[in-house]
Amino acid sequence: MNFHRKLLAGILSIFVLFQVSSCGSSSTFEFIALLCGGYATDANEFVAVGESGTSLYTNNGGSSYTLQDVPLKYDLTDYAVQNGLHYAVGLNSTLLTRLSLTSSYNIIDTGINADYYDIEFADNEVGYIAASNSLILKSANSGLNWSSLTVGDGNIKFSSIDCVDRNTCIAVGEVGMIYKTIDGFTSYTQLDAGVSVNFNSVMLTNSRNAWITGDSGYAGFSTDGGSTWSQIDTGTSNTINGISFNSDYSRAILYGDRYAAYSTDGGYQYQPSVFPEVDEEFVQDVMMFKLFLLFGSNPFRGVLLGDQGRAFFTSDGGSTFTSLTINVEDALSGEDGSGDGEDIDTSGSGEGSVTTPSPTATPDDEDSILEFTLSDQDFSFSHTVGQTSCPQKVGQFVVTNTGNTETNYTVSTSGNQLSTMPSSFSLSPGGTQTVMITFTCSQSSSFSGTITVEGTDQTSGVSTSVSAQVSGNVG
Repeated sequence: MNFHRKLLAGILSIFVLFQVSSCGSSSTFEFIALLCGGYATDANEFVAVGESGTSLYTNNGGSSYTLQDVPLKYDLTDYAVQNGLHYAVGLNSTLLTRLSLTSSYNIIDTGINADYYDIEFADNEVGYIAASNSLILKSANSGLNWSSLTVGDGNIKFSSIDCVDRNTCIAVGEVGMIYKTIDGFTSYTQLDAGVSVNFNSVMLTNSRNAWITGDSGYAGFSTDGGSTWSQIDTGTSNTINGISFNSDYSRAILYGDRYAAYSTDGGYQYQPSVFPEVDEEFVQDVMMFKLFLLFGSNPFRGVLLGDQGRAFFTSDGGSTFTSLTINVEDALSGEDGSGDGEDIDTSGSGEGSVTTPSPTATPDDEDSILEFTLSDQDFSFSHTVGQTSCPQKVGQFVVTNTGNTETNYTVSTSGNQLSTMPSSFSLSPGGTQTVMITFTCSQSSSFSGTITVEGTDQTSGVSTSVSAQVSGNVG
């Protein structure tokens, strides 16, 4: 299931509403930040990701945010969690991973050149990424490695993918393109909804029922697995970017360009949402860009973000929205959209406040000292063959450059039982990098392994290494 459905178990989910731009495309408007994806552990703790590598974290339900550091500054378009590993995808082949909502991001190099728009895990092992260049990426080991599959003819930008299981999926894209597979994209069938608009999202609630949304006010549904489609009367010609359901699929919200509408019959008929406290002309001028939904059967709550520092809250499943004051524009107005642990106040007490961290100290000219530490050098875990999910997260350690020289690092393992992310990186003096360890499930018996981190002085070429031990109780 894609992000519109990942958070149905009482979790907060994050969606995008925008006017002429979309996630991963340029815009002529000044937005606080185009937020395109996210994930939550509960109604208080969640992360939202978006343009220029923006990653916002909150643990107080959105009263304030921390602007997290992201190693790549390309637009991030979606976020997913599988087997305890967190993934973010974006433009220019961006695929990032980390262990939690607050840990450091690491880069995964897939070697597949495309823009990545949507990441979807069908089960504990198989995942898909909808991408440009007519590509669907597929992973069979919970996102650690990816291969590319060419789907359709021409140069299709696949904007969204959703799956019922590891074999049955639908992907949608530009100019009315819909493709369905029942064998994990070994083969596929092109479907026809009878329109040629750009499709922006797809959602499958089971093997027969599916919804798609797109440009020109289009939303449609199928009750026969995509063979035939019926168009929904949305009451708008504006772009519709997605559809979201509550946990029992009895209510739904459509959202898009200056548009929000709700359904109480399971997503088939819609009424426009009402903004009773706000002047109608002002609502029409606000570029609605992001919808935070706190899911559950009842209440069905959410926050709709726009530009101009405006936001709106619903507690009745989208029937009505009341105005909120959430000023984060000043906090996100840096030239490159980057940040490093900056606190952003969204409490409505005034302009967003930013606490800027102190700059990293630069060592004086002196003899080079190549030195670094590992936060943990001893790991152990247990794995039951056929029961424990594969691959299995073992743990993590932090490499800290305690010397005074720019240092390149490589991380290697003594066998193929273990893998690490990242496997190479560079650190300035005082810098840190989190390294994740996973058991690849390539061995069905107990073993002991070694992880070696080698640091090389960028100037002198001198190297030194530090090791960590891993014991696996496998059986």
